[in-house]
Amino acid sequence: MRRLVWHLAISVSLIGVILAVCTRVPRVHSATVALIMVLAIVGLAKMWGWLESLIGALIGGIGFDHYFLPPHGLGISTFEHWLDLIAFLVTAIATSQLVARSKRQRIEAEERKSVMEKLFRLVNALLYSGSTESTAARLADHVLEIFEADGVAIYDKHTGQIVRSGPGAAAISDQALHQAATNGPRLADAHPAFSLAPIGHGGELVGSIGISGARLPESLLSELAGRVGLGLARLYAIETTTEAEVVRRSEELKSAVLDAMAHEIRNPLNSVKLAATTLLSGHAGSESQQREMLTIIDQEANRMDRYIDEAVHLARLEANVLSLQKEAHDIAQLIPAALEELGAATAGRPIQVSVPESLPFAECDQRMVLWVLKQLLNNALKYSPGGSPLTVSAECTGAAIVIDVVDRGRGVAEAERDRIFEKYYRGRAARSRTPGTGLGLSSARSIVRAHGGEIWVTAPPGGGAAFHVSLPIASAGRAVGTT
Repeated sequence: MRRLVWHLAISVSLIGVILAVCTRVPRVHSATVALIMVLAIVGLAKMWGWLESLIGALIGGIGFDHYFLPPHGLGISTFEHWLDLIAFLVTAIATSQLVARSKRQRIEAEERKSVMEKLFRLVNALLYSGSTESTAARLADHVLEIFEADGVAIYDKHTGQIVRSGPGAAAISDQALHQAATNGPRLADAHPAFSLAPIGHGGELVGSIGISGARLPESLLSELAGRVGLGLARLYAIETTTEAEVVRRSEELKSAVLDAMAHEIRNPLNSVKLAATTLLSGHAGSESQQREMLTIIDQEANRMDRYIDEAVHLARLEANVLSLQKEAHDIAQLIPAALEELGAATAGRPIQVSVPESLPFAECDQRMVLWVLKQLLNNALKYSPGGSPLTVSAECTGAAIVIDVVDRGRGVAEAERDRIFEKYYRGRAARSRTPGTGLGLSSARSIVRAHGGEIWVTAPPGGGAAFHVSLPIASAGRAVGTT
């Protein structure tokens, strides 16, 4: 209001200065004075607006009549002079209104351009942000930054959550947000401190948004609410996809563990059957040899009992999400533990273990990773010549810990290096020479991927096969000992 009064005072003063100067110029023509004042009034319209130009025109008309239309003073003697005054007022007012309208349209065009740019920036922020940033809080931050508001509050009916961003967001009440999301009509008039609008998507109200410190036109508020509705819909889609992916990975992990157990039970079962067949044949040898075979049967039966217990435990979890019991573990302890569980299978094989002392801990499920290591070591023993060396090493690549199991066997053909991790697939060289089900490596890959790692095979320089397993690095903390 103070600015308007100041503008009006300047407008009246400008017209007064023009009249004062023109009255002191000898033999100045009235038409010249009228033209100068029209130009001044047009300038006021262009600079400030129609109200300032209208006051200038009225003051100019009074002064023009007083000083330049006879008889001097507030009076007009002839019809011709009346026409001169009317022509001046009509010309000044009409021209100033056209200029003011042009200015208003230009400002509106600039505002529309600014609005479109802001909405475009908001859409880009919603579409191209990473999934980690795709939260309602981040959405409120985007609106706050792009529209230069003091505060933004978003109510999401899907989660019942209200998120706020900016110091001015506290002025937007929860009740107003709930009312807008329920009833739908704009409540900006009822709340002069902030703008408020419902958020709709798919033909229904999904929430509401409030903005303080940035009064927005109704059309812009509606467009903004629509864009925020798209953002919330994107969050719903990401949430649904994530839940589906969690279920899929859980089912995949369950299947992998069950396949792994079935594969693991087959080895002790073969040992039990061989020992029992030898004892039943009547050619078992001396009493000590028979006792050794009975010991093998007892040990392998205990192994199978442990695997069956694990399978029963897994079956009981069928209705729930199977989660890994990840803790910080020392790879330097896990590798010897896996070799120890292989027992007699490693007898007579030179195995070199190389793990640096500075290796950080791995974030993993000890039981699962032990199975993966045993699977890789068992494959290396089976598919390489007896007596050939094995190398087991680990290193930190900066982003992960990589465990390498290297043998000196026939290796894996390049065309099969991806396929050997498929379920039931076995390499051509192994199909007729070594018994197997084709489940071991497939299960190992599923378990490693469930940890957020990867497993792959390469050909080492000296021949054979090198299997690599990457595991995430644990956060700072003490390692949990192996059992």
